Amino acid sequence: MSNRHLAKLFLTTFSLIFLIFPTFLHSRDRVHFHATSPMWQGPRFEKPWLGSLDISVLKGSSNESRSHRGCTTCLLDLYGTYNMRLLAENVPTLDSTNPLDATAIELSTIDASNCFAHLSFAGNFRTKQVDFTYTQNFSRGLFATIHCPSRSFTLNCIRYKDLSPDEPETPNKNNETWKTFLQQFDDLLLHHNIDVSSYKKTDFGDTTLLFGLTKNYEDTVVLDYFDATLQGGVLFPTGKKRDPNKIFSLPHGYNGHFAFSFACDCAFGLYEWFTMTSHFDVLLFKSKIKPMHIKTSWQQSGIIKLAKTDVKIRPGHTILAGFSFLADHVFQGFSFGLGYGFSYKGDDTITPCDKSQFDNTIINSDQMFKAWKRHTIHFLFTYDFTQKNARFGPRIGIFYNWNVGGKRIFKASTGGVNFGLDIDFSF
Repeated sequence: MSNRHLAKLFLTTFSLIFLIFPTFLHSRDRVHFHATSPMWQGPRFEKPWLGSLDISVLKGSSNESRSHRGCTTCLLDLYGTYNMRLLAENVPTLDSTNPLDATAIELSTIDASNCFAHLSFAGNFRTKQVDFTYTQNFSRGLFATIHCPSRSFTLNCIRYKDLSPDEPETPNKNNETWKTFLQQFDDLLLHHNIDVSSYKKTDFGDTTLLFGLTKNYEDTVVLDYFDATLQGGVLFPTGKKRDPNKIFSLPHGYNGHFAFSFACDCAFGLYEWFTMTSHFDVLLFKSKIKPMHIKTSWQQSGIIKLAKTDVKIRPGHTILAGFSFLADHVFQGFSFGLGYGFSYKGDDTITPCDKSQFDNTIINSDQMFKAWKRHTIHFLFTYDFTQKNARFGPRIGIFYNWNVGGKRIFKASTGGVNFGLDIDFSF
């Protein structure tokens, strides 16, 4: 058997292994409320048996969020301030003979139309991420992609501020029940197994396996070329899930949900150096039953809730869409890219397993389950070291993803570096 046939047999076997054993992979979940994602790569080059390995490292941080109105606010107030006055309302597990629960119950009986017993939570968020992506071309424009992220989250300096009014307005900060509640607040949360402390965690994200078809068309009169790529695949929930009792924790992927992934990229070139690309991808999630802290009163707000029960969650779909302009190899191997990206996640639908004790309409009124969106400006600088007719083509790039707007998101822009290597396996 020739070396060419051996190489193709190896690559085909390699791809089948990833098809049959996808749970060992960790891949393309990239649309999240906590940080901006990097710019897409554009259509795939059609060259048969071309392999591409990309490793990117990014980091970002923020101590601010964008609220449901799109305004800048404290990091942990993205779903609104925390209405502690009604924290105990309609919670079926409270025990009025317990002093901690009794204070919370008494607080819920106080009539107020202002910000009495509201808290604002601040904190500092940092994230680091390493992405491993491998794409292997076959023949006739067919290819497969594997992307493996690892994320680190740090959330610290968590603190709250009392938003209750001062005297002479009533009720106010000097209300005795409210003062007692604040003194017992930490013990009350501990009693209900709720942890609001700082944390740091590093783990893998979810696994996505994509198969695609790409076409590069150069038989044009005005344009240099027109390229198009279609991809479809599956996201496997292999990422670390969120701890429901650690209230401010984040999942490293999509919190245990299986999804179908679809993507489309188009590009055209002009003047031997100008490229414009467009991108669209979507994730469609399957429902899952899991324990969760939920609202039990219309006016409850914020992330902290006492009631916890099993619920069926149907996550809203995610979308990433955008366009970019690329000055391609304008000076030797240097290229510069500028793009705009729109990220979106639709409303989650929550259904309690115990419908006799919990109101489905109240639960789904929670701002935590409403859609979020983000507007991002992408900047990209790359240098391609590839020589003509070379089998190996290394490249390096730096990028910055600037969060310029959105709702219900952390205000965390990200930046980093990318290392790539193209390998020609044709013999």
